[in-house]
Amino acid sequence: MGKREKNPKAVGAGRMLAWQSRAISQGCALMAIGFLSVYCTDTLKMNPALVGTLLVVSKLLDGFTDIVAGYLVDKTNTKWGRGRPYELCIVGVWFCTWLMFSCSPQWSTVVKSAWILCMYALVNSIFYTFLNANNTVYMVRAFRYEEQFVAINSYGSIISMLGTVAFNIAFPICMSRFATSASGWSMLMAMFAIPLTIIADAFLFCKGNSRCGCG
Repeated sequence: MGKREKNPKAVGAGRMLAWQSRAISQGCALMAIGFLSVYCTDTLKMNPALVGTLLVVSKLLDGFTDIVAGYLVDKTNTKWGRGRPYELCIVGVWFCTWLMFSCSPQWSTVVKSAWILCMYALVNSIFYTFLNANNTVYMVRAFRYEEQFVAINSYGSIISMLGTVAFNIAFPICMSRFATSASGWSMLMAMFAIPLTIIADAFLFCKGNSRCGCG
């Protein structure tokens, strides 16, 4: 019996998981940041209205950074292609998220406010924006066929959803154990940030990873 030919238009399970690794990591970071208000009010003892105002102010930067990010990605020209270099922004997402939850309660309200605003703006308006801007450009270079695009956008979305659901179950359990102090919050974020950053950027270190050959 002859050897079964591999369908060149198929996206294997390994390649699918590798491709969705960043989406899973990014989604988990977004879920973690959802607890920022709790951290600010309960641990840092900040006024809820002030916290809400800081987040709204940060959102105002999005309109400007969206335009800039799209322009820069379009003008990027490296041996990795246009979109792939910006995958490294996931490192910035998790690093700044960890810093965001490593604020000292002993700092003044002004310093705490500036710290939270700066870290949140970097994550939401800079790093997230570049990750969203590069996604389509990177995918077009990484996959050749329309069938692959369909598979990535359908089955891939299910994989990333399952990953974030698992995180959403595990994080509150860990939070109840560790997030009882400012240092506990910092430790909790590091526990998730380190492995999820490594998983998202595994293609940089593993030669056999299918994403390594993608432009």
